Amino acid sequence: MVILLEEVSILVMKNLFALWAILIWGTCLSAQNLRITFQIQNLSDPTAIIGYYMGGKAFFLDSIPYQPGARQYVLEKKVVKPGVYFFSKGSERLFDFIVSGTEPDFQIEADAGNLDSLWSPDSPQNEALFRFEQARSQIEKAFEAKRTMLDMVAQATKNDEEAMKPIRADLDSLIMETEVLAIKYITMNPEHLYAKMLKSVRAPEPPASIVPSLKNGSPNPAFSIWQRTHYWDNTDFNNEILLRNTYWHLFFDNFFSQFVAVQPDSLINAIDEVIAKTPPGGDFYRFIVLRIAQYYELNTAPGADRIFVHMVDKYMRKDRTPWLDMATLERLAYKADSHRPNITGSMAVNFILPDENGNPVELYEIKAPITLLIFYSPLCSHCMEVMPNIYQAFLDYQVKGLAAVALNTDEESAYWKKFVAQQNWIWYDVDDRNKMPEIENQYNAFNLPVIYILDKDKRILAKRVAPGALGDMLADFYAKMK
Repeated sequence: MVILLEEVSILVMKNLFALWAILIWGTCLSAQNLRITFQIQNLSDPTAIIGYYMGGKAFFLDSIPYQPGARQYVLEKKVVKPGVYFFSKGSERLFDFIVSGTEPDFQIEADAGNLDSLWSPDSPQNEALFRFEQARSQIEKAFEAKRTMLDMVAQATKNDEEAMKPIRADLDSLIMETEVLAIKYITMNPEHLYAKMLKSVRAPEPPASIVPSLKNGSPNPAFSIWQRTHYWDNTDFNNEILLRNTYWHLFFDNFFSQFVAVQPDSLINAIDEVIAKTPPGGDFYRFIVLRIAQYYELNTAPGADRIFVHMVDKYMRKDRTPWLDMATLERLAYKADSHRPNITGSMAVNFILPDENGNPVELYEIKAPITLLIFYSPLCSHCMEVMPNIYQAFLDYQVKGLAAVALNTDEESAYWKKFVAQQNWIWYDVDDRNKMPEIENQYNAFNLPVIYILDKDKRILAKRVAPGALGDMLADFYAKMK
């Protein structure tokens, strides 16, 4: 379970957490006077859009009209914090530039048909940025060409490693070239804002005495431990301007995907560890809390609910997040509460329900290494589409001791009995109109079908499993039992 990488998008966001971000970042930024003149040849759109980046997202700042007489666009206002900004026509971003905080009045010139011509005669920071991006872009084009060649060779030779080896070497060389370019830029421009941003997303290199591999060729655990321990050494969490770019979020995500075990306790400990490094209520704190809460609220992977509830209980409170309105906090608290009775890792709520013949079936009395609970309705068209696949996944693992209980959630019990008699299913089928509403609430069994996976002790291994993912998830759990 890793943090997902988000695409950069302009102001209109599709989910509630993005709306939080718009409200939050818009209320916490200090102002400074700024005048930027953009003289862009071969571009005469009525308006240009100026925006800024925050934590990997792009936000609208202002629209500025084209001045036909002067053949230019002028941004003149009190602008929010220094950072990386963008100039776009409509939804097409043309280029990024730096507002450094030390250059209040400057000009940017370019030909819209050749953005390698970007030039800022009175902004050394932007001039250095443009030259760096031009060089990086050339390496990126060469890399893409080589990668296309690799795909062609792989297809032509049926993945012959010897044939692909020189191309892979060229790709590695281009990656190293990008690395050298970045180091050179940082070294030559140590006081430039963009150089500080680049440095903040570069984990320091371990000392030469800590080698990546042992003599037998296996990975050196000390190397990975050193990298994890020192991962954030170049990030100044007190300098919130470092968040205002397109890539810090990728550096953040990489920590969890590379150095944190994929299980809830490890992820929770790592989350708390990183948040503890940030000033309470600051931009880094807000970014981390929002990014993690957003991801785990929407994630259905095993253990995601535990992490979401942890985030709500520890961080999404009025005293910790005064920048969130009460309606949002109450919504989050309500959703966390809905998880608590059936949170991953906890004991599933026991029940005793009759089958179609009136025989009682008690969940805790079912002896099986893994048990499925399937909440469905025979009158639910989507349930009927996917039930054959769910049943087949059950049959595939029944030989390994898998048990399953299918719980009818519809009030038409007579129709359910007739339906079950036609299916000849060999799992447990149960229903009780008096008890089912309470059980549905306890298991949050809405938006059918709802599938739970329980271990031998009836602890919840996974919940709300997608029918299409059930087979793979069962394979994974059974593999871990060996």
